[in-house]
Amino acid sequence: MYAQKIKQIRSELNLSVAKLAQKINIPQRTVSAYERNERTPSIEFLAQMCIVLNINANWFLANKGEMFNPPVSDICQFKDELLSEVRAMLKQEGVIK
Repeated sequence: MYAQKIKQIRSELNLSVAKLAQKINIPQRTVSAYERNERTPSIEFLAQMCIVLNINANWFLANKGEMFNPPVSDICQFKDELLSEVRAMLKQEGVIK
């Protein structure tokens, strides 16, 4: 499962094994071993991929959601909209002024 996911990520981002390894700062032979199912990816590898490449860990581990996390700007906008709605609701209920 992990081998296919790593290949899929590389394909989607148009990265060679060498470029992926460089981006997440691990040896190229390690990425190759993961893709050949010779090694199980480490938690450090997963963390680096999620942070550097914006990969959704739920997608990688449990096949839930999209491959990539939404852009940070979308999350910030969603958070601001949600906070506004919560404030409006609390005002309507008389909890805050």
